[in-house]
Order: sequence, then C-alpha cells, then structure tokens
Amino acid sequence: MGFLLAINTALSKTEIAFLDGRNILKEESWISSADESSKILPFIDKSMSELGLKFDDLTALFIVKGPGPFTSLRVGITIVNILGYLLKIPIYTMDTFDLLKLKSATTEPILAIIEGGGETKFSKKFPEGGDPVMGSLEKHFSDKKILCISDLKENPSWLNKISDEKLLTFGEALLEVDFKKLEKSDMVKPLYLRPPNITKPKK
Repeated sequence: MGFLLAINTALSKTEIAFLDGRNILKEESWISSADESSKILPFIDKSMSELGLKFDDLTALFIVKGPGPFTSLRVGITIVNILGYLLKIPIYTMDTFDLLKLKSATTEPILAIIEGGGETKFSKKFPEGGDPVMGSLEKHFSDKKILCISDLKENPSWLNKISDEKLLTFGEALLEVDFKKLEKSDMVKPLYLRPPNITKPKK
C-alpha cells in the first residue's frame, strides 16, 4: 500500500498513525479539545519531516467516519478529504464501532458505548450487531454477560469497562485490517451521533 496516513477524531482521544505496509512508522494520541483544527496539521507536518516523508509520498489515507462529536469529527474528515482531493489518492474509512471492535482484539460479544450528548447514549453490540440504544443503558445491559468498551466522560459503577491497557492502539488495530475489504471513497461524509441542532429558516 505504500505510505498510509490514518486519522481518528471520532472519540475522546485524537489518534494519528503513519503506516508503511505492515509496519507502524509513528503513532500518537492525545485528549481531544476544542482546538484540534490547530493541532492536527502541524503535528502531521512535523511527523512527516521526522520520518523523511513528503505529502507526495502518501499513497492512501484512512479516517474514522463516525459516529462521533460534531466538531472534532468534521475536523479530521475535512483534513483527509482535502488531502485526498489534492493528492489524488484513495481514502479508506470505517465506522467508530468497527474500530472499537478491532481495538478489543476479541471474538467475544462487546457493548461499545460512546457519548451522544446530554442524556442520550448511542450504542451497538458486536459482533452480532444491534440497533442503537437510547435512554437508560443500565436498563438494557446491566444484566448482560458481555465485555464493554466505553468512551463516556463518566463511567457508571455497573459498567465494567475494558481497561485501555487491554486495547490495541490505533496503529496496531489498523495492522489487522484488510484494506481491500474496507469502504473506499473520494470524499467521506461524516456519520454524526445525532443531527446538527439547526433548523430551516421559515419562509
């Protein structure tokens, strides 16, 4: 595949990885904040200089399309869409839940939970699938014998979260991916947790 730049801004941590075939050249993560648009590109530029790479050396891009927070999700996707357009290289993508499943490195059933804003939670079970769950998570899952991965700011006492130490890193998870089977696009559209809080103007 050559050189791949991968970005994830769909979770509470921003994650960036550079891969060369089946090797991780560099990866980094940090707690996301409101100024990711001023952090990501300078980090990418500095990292590529350290690796002796130029943007023209990139042969593919990867982005997690969501669901995720409205602003940070758009930042990562916008950067990848612009680079893909300018460099004329393919963009590979997957949703947040597929990434969390990869990170768990297990075949056991998993409940993946990410923050939906306010009292709303958006969740999905793997590997058997399932519909998003709205409202009380405890009502639905507190009695289930399943592993849990959560990206909640505050974890309920009943939720037995898999520790970060047991999860693969972003780069390690991508090494397990068969990119030929991934969704490929020239322009990725964000998958939001919920619709933007805007209204149409009255006529």
